[in-house]
Amino acid sequence: DKWIGLLHHIVDEHEWVITEGDNNGKCDHEPLDGVEREKPWLQKDDSAHKALRKIVLDKRLMNTFKYYTNFRYDTLTFIDFTTYQFDC
Repeated sequence: DKWIGLLHHIVDEHEWVITEGDNNGKCDHEPLDGVEREKPWLQKDDSAHKALRKIVLDKRLMNTFKYYTNFRYDTLTFIDFTTYQFDC
């Protein structure tokens, strides 16, 4: 999924063999231009990448995502946007 795809993106891998999820094994962004390609990327399996991987793949953190996404969508269903006036 997108969360785990972050580990690929930060090492300049924008397509990968998919093992699970619904993002088809690639980043959602458009192809990177020359300026974006020249930005510094983390090196796969260096200490910074390993530290981030430990956080991203933490089971306790990943198990909390369902609460955050449910709260976000459930809360929005209770907001009646028609009662607000917007000056555009």
